[in-house]
Amino acid sequence: MYPEKANTICILEILKEYSSADNILSRGEIEEKMQNLYNSNIDRRTVYDCIELLINLGYDISIYKENGKGYYLRSRAFELDEIYILQQSLYGNSELPKKTTEDLRLKLQKQLSKNQRYDYRHLSLVKDDSKIPATPVFKNLETLDGAIESQKKVTFRYLAYDYDKQLKPQREAAYTLSPYSLVAASGRFYLGGCHDSHDKIAIYRVDRISELQLTTTPAKAKPADFDSHKFSQSAQYMFATDIEDVVLRCQKEVLDNVINRFGSNVSLSVNDDGSFNAALRASKTAIKFWALQYLEYVELLSPLSLKAEIKKLLADNFYSDKLSLFDQK
Repeated sequence: MYPEKANTICILEILKEYSSADNILSRGEIEEKMQNLYNSNIDRRTVYDCIELLINLGYDISIYKENGKGYYLRSRAFELDEIYILQQSLYGNSELPKKTTEDLRLKLQKQLSKNQRYDYRHLSLVKDDSKIPATPVFKNLETLDGAIESQKKVTFRYLAYDYDKQLKPQREAAYTLSPYSLVAASGRFYLGGCHDSHDKIAIYRVDRISELQLTTTPAKAKPADFDSHKFSQSAQYMFATDIEDVVLRCQKEVLDNVINRFGSNVSLSVNDDGSFNAALRASKTAIKFWALQYLEYVELLSPLSLKAEIKKLLADNFYSDKLSLFDQK
């Protein structure tokens, strides 16, 4: 038995858990749930008083006079569509272990009423936790964001896989970096900044950063040509330099891929044969890797120097001396 002073809190929890626009609770149902869940016998006057108090405290509750049925919590911290968006982000984040993903999903679902929750019974969550580094990604993000805001340098060790399939520091000495920008792309987080020795932007995956420390040393000033937007467009390829105007000739089959990858930053023009040209500004190195992924559907038209690099790469690689063998077959 809960004390009478807990009635308002208990009714709020009932509205959170069981009510929605599609599942309006009558006064009698609220009284019944108070009895079943909290072993508390209340009368209708108590229900009215508690609902009125909750409304006065700022809770958006629809009442019988409005809907002609009963009571429900009209607005919540997160709406149904917002929960689905956040849940989708969890599934797509490759840095979160499977258990963490599931725990966070359940917490998000708790923000909805019971009848609004939905478990994807036929959706399998494929994540190989053994390949996910045990680094404090979100703690790193918090520290790095603070470093950028306060314009202070950071030190850290940077991890890479060794032949034993274990993550190990790339070198014994810690890196010292002036951090400038953080980017979230393709389910990962990236850090951009400069070392003291040069002005070239260095990029690091945040999930590979360990032993991160915020220093009291002022950060080095950003290079005059540093552009956060341009950096965000190329960070996921781990390149932030050699930004140029690029034109690609693409087949219709990869239109979705082009728009998904480059978004509103790409200008499209349709050719007579049904193909289209895509013009954008991006890192030449990043574009080279992207174009090679879609070799059958994408031709790089400019810059010509980059087109020559791709031709050379296709002619001179681990497979080029075996092409004649393929031809014979």
